[in-house]
Amino acid sequence: RINDATKHASEALDLFQKRDDPRGVTEMKLLRSTIACDVGDWDGAASALNGLNTDSVANEEQTSILAWRRGEIAFGRGDLKAALAGADEAIAGAQKAHSFGTELSARLLRARALSRKRNTSTEAARELASVRTGVARYASVPLRLALAETELVVAPNKGAAIYREARALLARLPAYGRAFRIHTLGVDALRRTGGEGIDDALRAVNASYASLHDSTPAAQRAALADLAASTGLKPTVVP
Repeated sequence: RINDATKHASEALDLFQKRDDPRGVTEMKLLRSTIACDVGDWDGAASALNGLNTDSVANEEQTSILAWRRGEIAFGRGDLKAALAGADEAIAGAQKAHSFGTELSARLLRARALSRKRNTSTEAARELASVRTGVARYASVPLRLALAETELVVAPNKGAAIYREARALLARLPAYGRAFRIHTLGVDALRRTGGEGIDDALRAVNASYASLHDSTPAAQRAALADLAASTGLKPTVVP
């Protein structure tokens, strides 16, 4: 529900600014950036962070999340060096802040970036293994889904089993905004292994994309279509 999320975050940002609450302002700017990232609007995600720096945030955890968000934006734009730098900064900051969930999320970013670089696939696999161990102690369903999405990228040959696990999680969170990416990666994994269920997975891809498209502001639909195309999905919905 991107429209609703954007509306509520913007309203909250206005209220925090009127109350001169810098921590709340930072939280809402980070949230608006996250929302934009989920539909592939990298420019909008970067713009949402305007005015934020290590001096303006309230604590170490916000500093870590800011670095992670900038790393995600860099990764979306294809800048792997900046993505890795953001991930490393976020991991260090999260450890200082004792923010385990943020650290795991930043490590997932690091694993995705490493998987794209030459001669770093082994390091990416090690990073992913450490995250899976950590997530086993963490109850967050979205974080588990983010782990599954990353595993489908880093270890596609094991993807059929990972995708089955992800679909069980998606049944608990059916409106998950990144679902179409998981289903698209799942289709690729099933094709690699000759597994059954490709047609069902393809239907899930189109249904989840159409749902996200319908709830995304018109100004961001072109970015969403580009994001879908980057995953190999050919949207059946006109932007």
